[in-house]
Amino acid sequence: MLQAAQHNARRRRAGQALLAAAAGGAIVTGAALASQPGGTTAPGPAAASRAPAAPAPSAGDPSFPPVLQSRSYPAEGPSAAERAAARQLDATWRQARVKFQVVDEQIRVLGTWATPTSPGATALTSGLVTYPATLPALPARMGTLSWQDGSTAALPVIDAATALSELQQPRTTTPCSCRPLVLTDAKLEDIEVDTTRGPAQAPAWTFALPATDAAPGQTLRVAVLAVSQTSVPLTHPSLPPSPHINAARVVSGALTLSFPGFAKDASEQCGEDYTAVVIETPSTVMVTVHRHAGAPAPANASCKYGATRTATATLSAPLGGRPILQLSDGEPLPLKP
Repeated sequence: MLQAAQHNARRRRAGQALLAAAAGGAIVTGAALASQPGGTTAPGPAAASRAPAAPAPSAGDPSFPPVLQSRSYPAEGPSAAERAAARQLDATWRQARVKFQVVDEQIRVLGTWATPTSPGATALTSGLVTYPATLPALPARMGTLSWQDGSTAALPVIDAATALSELQQPRTTTPCSCRPLVLTDAKLEDIEVDTTRGPAQAPAWTFALPATDAAPGQTLRVAVLAVSQTSVPLTHPSLPPSPHINAARVVSGALTLSFPGFAKDASEQCGEDYTAVVIETPSTVMVTVHRHAGAPAPANASCKYGATRTATATLSAPLGGRPILQLSDGEPLPLKP
């Protein structure tokens, strides 16, 4: 089953979504690159001869929008503290002997609410749900994850009663006087999930929500991920603050990270540039983002933060089946196509 730290973190993220061991081993550092218009990269002097161009983001992908122009910076390596954290994180992953992880919300709503504050949405977030009918039996003890390249993995699946009990756990501390949400039509079906190997189809228990809570022309179902796996315990090394990375993409050896940052680049007030730093081992790829601030903004300036920014680095070896881990907290990142 999921470790408590990841289970609780996933539960907290699910609530938000419903409402809107040191070891050795050689460590190889990838080059840090600064983004240029159109998704290409400008390597630092040390990496100019071997840095591939980063792929242009696909149209309509909110995780990887067109990037802002950034100035070039010399190739950066990890600090001593980052190297130490990487050794600990890599050892933790290797000792767990986990080949992949599902990195997605355990609970999600399929479809569109009539309004974000509809009574059904509030009741669901509060855990006030019922299923008055008999729950279906579990068809099999094992479920199959299927990736786009045809590979598969078998994992244990939870029964419908366990899925319902997950929905009945409150995901907010705000009291709710709303009526319980009545669920119907429980069934086990495949949904798309994010994993450290990329998108996959995974079994989930889905329940129909009342049509009155759906937007016009929409149907609503709530899905509870049915597969469980042994998760790697999170580590919390002491590192300088860095942007929290949301997703990663690898094309032709170019690793692009997506994260929130300032809306302007460092050539402007209230701006900042970013470079990606990569630490590789045979079993993991660990990443962090270094910040490059521009001129200090005036005291009364209103600086916009939270725009999606990207930074790209070059892998020294093909990614293979290695997970991409955020160095600051050990969290595995979803690999986007």
